[in-house]
Amino acid sequence: TVRFFDGVQALKQAYVSRFLEVGPDGVLAALVEDGIAVARRDRDEAETLMAAVARAHVSGWSPDWVRVFGNAAVVELPTYPFERTRFWPTVRRQGRVDAEFWSAVESHALVYRIDWVPLAVPAVPGDGVVVEVRDAVEALAAVQRHDGAPLWCVTRGGGADDVWGFGRVAALEYPDRWGGLVDLPADPSAADREILARVVGGAEDQVRIRDGVAYGRRLVRGAADGSRWRPRGTVLVTGGSGALGRHVSRWLLEHGAQDVVVAGRKSVPASCDVSDRDAVFALVERVRPDAVVHLAGVLDDGVIEGLTAERMRSVAAAKVDGARYLDEATRGLGLDAFVLFSSFAGAVGSAGQANYAAANAALDGVVRARRAAGLPAVAI
Repeated sequence: TVRFFDGVQALKQAYVSRFLEVGPDGVLAALVEDGIAVARRDRDEAETLMAAVARAHVSGWSPDWVRVFGNAAVVELPTYPFERTRFWPTVRRQGRVDAEFWSAVESHALVYRIDWVPLAVPAVPGDGVVVEVRDAVEALAAVQRHDGAPLWCVTRGGGADDVWGFGRVAALEYPDRWGGLVDLPADPSAADREILARVVGGAEDQVRIRDGVAYGRRLVRGAADGSRWRPRGTVLVTGGSGALGRHVSRWLLEHGAQDVVVAGRKSVPASCDVSDRDAVFALVERVRPDAVVHLAGVLDDGVIEGLTAERMRSVAAAKVDGARYLDEATRGLGLDAFVLFSSFAGAVGSAGQANYAAANAALDGVVRARRAAGLPAVAI
């Protein structure tokens, strides 16, 4: 191997373009372009040899397949002509897709809201199992132990947003034994309970009952209020140490923020566990932000059958608890904006992400509560 390079160059000048190394290990093959080794130390000999043959074949250096397989025979191709029909989708240039998306964002074309429409319910009660749950952990337990007639999870007072996020995923994972979601008033009347029994027999699976009337949930396009937030002063970004956080921080600075404080467990110098209430209050007191952007979140995907109460709580901790603590800690600061990064999973469901959907539905609930109190809030 002392003059290996000179030897290879001489072979190339003689129009040799392919190199096969026959030896106990693939040492020399790595030193030439497209070199192929037929053996590798500590690897199965037959598998390594056939891998080398396959690599040679796809490189245009086909062996005699009859000799390779021993008892193989050459067969004729089908006599009919190949149709050569192309089934691959046509992919648009990524730059155009990005431009269209951000144009839609800037023009508020992607604004949606939840609407409730009156329903005509069946005249008689339907078949199903009805269980009242207070949170997504209780809903998880109900679904995991249930096996039979359609299961309906009932909440009260419109506050159990996580249950509804969880339920929308249960509908996707258990279409054969999931009934739906119903929200009753905090103190339901006899008329409300009667309607509940009849809703169980209907086709709607996301229902709210108020004053003896059933309403169905609808996701509809919303209308932007025309206002445009321009960052100013100090903006606190929580959970912003990743790629999304860098993008958001850059956008904030480009659009007017004088200072962006990125806080998170791994952030320096603003290290903060946003699932710790005292740590969040201390952070807000130190930063005194003019706006908050909350990005913190944890993924722990899995189908409902494999989820546990702990996995539900761990996903909700940074995202939901952090948002609630930030809301509480900043109530007296007169924020310009309170922005939470949510997920499509919380609004419509996503199979295999029941805990994540539950957390994001609860996050959307934080936004609704702030807006009901006259405070700025938006979920992206």
